[in-house]
Amino acid sequence: MSLRVVVTGGAGFIGSHVVEALIEAGHSVLVIDDLSSGNLDWVHKTALFWHANLLDLDLDRSAYRTSMKTFFSEPDALINMASKTFIPDCEANPEWAIQNNIIACQNALQAIPARWVIQWSSSEVYGNAQEFPIKEIHRPRPISVYATSKLAQECLAWRRKDATVTVVRMFNAFGPRETHPYIVPEIIRQAESGKIFLGNIEAKRDFTYVEDVGRAVVALLKCWPEIGRTWGIFNICSGEEQSISTIIDAAARALGRKVDMEVCADRLRERDVQRLQGDSSLFRELTGWRPSVSFEDGITRTVKWFMDNNKRWGYSDGS
Repeated sequence: MSLRVVVTGGAGFIGSHVVEALIEAGHSVLVIDDLSSGNLDWVHKTALFWHANLLDLDLDRSAYRTSMKTFFSEPDALINMASKTFIPDCEANPEWAIQNNIIACQNALQAIPARWVIQWSSSEVYGNAQEFPIKEIHRPRPISVYATSKLAQECLAWRRKDATVTVVRMFNAFGPRETHPYIVPEIIRQAESGKIFLGNIEAKRDFTYVEDVGRAVVALLKCWPEIGRTWGIFNICSGEEQSISTIIDAAARALGRKVDMEVCADRLRERDVQRLQGDSSLFRELTGWRPSVSFEDGITRTVKWFMDNNKRWGYSDGS
């Protein structure tokens, strides 16, 4: 079944891969993005594109709907991914984060009359979890501005009474097109010199290669129209923890060089969750999805992409 899907933030790191997977699966896609961190070159050539900042649109609901009808008169699904995601930036400017992650989310939810809302959330809402692997029933304990804003997005989505609502809590995605200095691209960038400087080396994360994330969304859409309100919140994750040393070793092998690591206190981040390992069994039972790209293979592909793209790191402290 071909669906008409609107993807906010569809020019970004994860969003652009989701759009590619949707189109390859035969769906029609409209991308809404302000290109503040995304890239128009990453938007699939057959996707419709609306260059818009959700904060700048008229707040009148009818005006939204009129604008939307220019593209899709009745979209089947909204995948609401637009957010400011880099935690240090959100901590440094909480008002900016609230505007872009909460107000903009409400605008999108009000604007787009889709019958199915898939609200993109984050494992960060769990905070420092008490039990592992983390299941969807775990009580949210957000410790950062970003995580709090993502939980607020979930609450706003549930207020849509005219649509089926599904919340996706994404654990750490990695792969080509990353635009922020998260741990995987930052380790790859530094590893090129043979020396890595890091802050918190005890943190552990659950990584999923970004193309597998796109496949997960396609698998979810196949559940339409059977999916109902009883299917509310899903983790998307590999279920496997990766340590900092594991990431460094994988990057070093992909680059073919020896790498040394040094701990620097000035690189420690406030509001850093120590451990994130998820349980995606609910999502797997519903969709049959499992990650197909191993962590090692994903790191190799990611390194190759950065090297093939002229070491294009995409963030200010890259070179």
